[in-house]
Amino acid sequence: MHLRGSPFDFLQWSQKTNDTSWSYQNLLKYFKKYENYEGIWRDGTKTKSKLFKIGLDKRNKMKFKISTCLGKVHGFEGEVNIEIPDFTGLGSKFVDGAQELGYKQTDLNGWYSEGFDYVTSPIQRGYRDATYNAFLKDIRNRRTLVIRKYAHVNKVC
Repeated sequence: MHLRGSPFDFLQWSQKTNDTSWSYQNLLKYFKKYENYEGIWRDGTKTKSKLFKIGLDKRNKMKFKISTCLGKVHGFEGEVNIEIPDFTGLGSKFVDGAQELGYKQTDLNGWYSEGFDYVTSPIQRGYRDATYNAFLKDIRNRRTLVIRKYAHVNKVC
């Protein structure tokens, strides 16, 4: 299963840490960089994604407004192939039923993740594409790379 998380959660992290680099908008370029997206939202024409514009009101309560965002949210040249599995079980019935009840089918990894859709997964040639296969397998024997299990990292240079 491949779900980035809600843009709202990233906003809260950026506010709690006083570090805007944790916002979804700032991290989106990294999400796009590792993705080779092959899902139904590839061309952005299924529906328009939604964008949260969130802030604090005078009483420090969260407020948000939804507006249309035409920007793309997926990458197409990254190491991790993201797609809908060949077998989704009752997935189509689930999505169709939600639409019949008035819910929108939406890109769950987009700006606005409330809604229903098929869950995408990291899949390569029919198998789950693990992080190891996508990023480490081909470079693990480099002399300049040290891989340690259970190590605590303080900084990546």
